[in-house]
Amino acid sequence: MFSTLLVDTVIFETPAEVNGEKLKMAANRYTTNNSSKSGVTLILTHASGTHKEHWEPVLENLLPQLQDSSFSIHEIWAFDWQSHGDSAVLNAGIFSRHEYAPTTVDWGNALATFVKAFLMNHRIVCIGHSPLFDNML
Repeated sequence: MFSTLLVDTVIFETPAEVNGEKLKMAANRYTTNNSSKSGVTLILTHASGTHKEHWEPVLENLLPQLQDSSFSIHEIWAFDWQSHGDSAVLNAGIFSRHEYAPTTVDWGNALATFVKAFLMNHRIVCIGHSPLFDNML
């Protein structure tokens, strides 16, 4: 039987600064009560205009299908870009005081910093979503 999806939210400072104030980023860490320590860690990124919870329906459908496979997952991380979802709320004060829009480079640097600080000993699979490519398929 499929185990319950457990969610923890983590907030961390990113390398990006606006007038000396560091931008923050929110991430959800998903595990199950039978997560495998030897499994892979999935890194999920969302498309522009969406948020980290965009992945939850995908996870709810994917994880039960993996129950009977040899593929195992240790944990899953979904991140909000600094100007999306919970991260936008965390950075609202900075954005109201300064005209600044985080770039994809800011987001990439934040993700790389997080991986280097917290996930260096993990086997990682990165998955992204962008509606830009939907019309190309």
